[in-house]
Amino acid sequence: MWIKIFYFLRIFRNTGYFVNMLLRVVSSSRVFFLLYVLILCAFGCTFFIMSPAGPDYTITSYFSYTFMLSIGDYDTDFSAYPVPVMMRIAFLGAIFTVQIVMLNLLIAIVSSAYEEVISSQ
Repeated sequence: MWIKIFYFLRIFRNTGYFVNMLLRVVSSSRVFFLLYVLILCAFGCTFFIMSPAGPDYTITSYFSYTFMLSIGDYDTDFSAYPVPVMMRIAFLGAIFTVQIVMLNLLIAIVSSAYEEVISSQ
């Protein structure tokens, strides 16, 4: 029902522009989100493999850790890991790939969709 509201908001001039832009951004960023999830899974598996084994460590906790890392909330204490240097290298790789490269790619996709909407009107 909430999605239908967007359909009805398209008839007004003030809101129709933003609804069309939102639809264009979502449709053009499908491939981005597929790559984003694949990269999160790759780094989540990396952190899972390099972590010490324990009863409270599950693969889903590492995926959630990787997602939290991608939005800027991370813990940098690697002293409990068997190879803390490799964990730091993986952490820096994840920071560079997920936060810097993917965020800039998302900004480029959104600005490209914005330019398409502007040029079509």
